[in-house]
Amino acid sequence: MITIIARWDYWDRLPTTEQGTYAEFTIWEQICLCYNVKKLIMVPRLMNSTLEQYDTFEEALEHSQGKRVFLEKEQRAKVISRVPVFLENYIHPEDVTYVFGNTELDNSSWVREEDTLLSVRIPHNGDMYGVSIAPIVLNDRMEKS
Repeated sequence: MITIIARWDYWDRLPTTEQGTYAEFTIWEQICLCYNVKKLIMVPRLMNSTLEQYDTFEEALEHSQGKRVFLEKEQRAKVISRVPVFLENYIHPEDVTYVFGNTELDNSSWVREEDTLLSVRIPHNGDMYGVSIAPIVLNDRMEKS
């Protein structure tokens, strides 16, 4: 089973925050449909819907199952004294929760020793939205299965 935990990103450039949140939800929903993701969890609780949402990241992690795989940049991994596994070398577990941050917050402080810290090599050392990196990871999973 594939689960995704993601943080909402910030949409202050759109006319209303609600428009940005709805657009982001629609993108995540499409990603989940395309790659057979069974469970999407968003943090914090922003939408009035049946979407599984939690107020805190800790609550979301409590509702995850399987191997926890945190997507982080190589530099963030080094901050917590970890060496990341790079996507091209990664064997995806069958039962997994992929954990994505957002452009302003990383999740490195929640990574446990038994969790995987996964990085994707990109040509520019910038931040990527979870909705842009998730399909790369999920397509890699599909190609390797």
